[in-house]
Amino acid sequence: MAHAKNGKSKRQILIQLLRKRSGSDIAKMSEQLGWQKHAVRAGMTKLRKEGLEIAKTPGTNGRPSRYQIVEPSAGTGKVISDTNRAGQS
Repeated sequence: MAHAKNGKSKRQILIQLLRKRSGSDIAKMSEQLGWQKHAVRAGMTKLRKEGLEIAKTPGTNGRPSRYQIVEPSAGTGKVISDTNRAGQS
C-alpha cells in the first residue's frame, strides 16, 4: 500500500482508526485515508480476511454506523500487528 505523508501506510492508518475506543465511521475513514467509501469497505474486508475481527455498531439518531476492531480474548483469535501482514515473513 502507498505510504501517507506521515510515513505510515494506509493500512496502518486504517487499523489505527479502527482501534480507536469509539471506532470510526466510513466517511471519517474515507476522509483520513483519501479513499472513496467503497475502497474503505474493501480495505476492511481485507483486514477481516487477514484475521482481524471488525464489529459494526449501527448508527442511531441519524448518526452513521461505526466500525471497530474487536480485540480477541486471551488465547483466542488471531492478532495481526499494524506493520506485518498475515503470511509474510
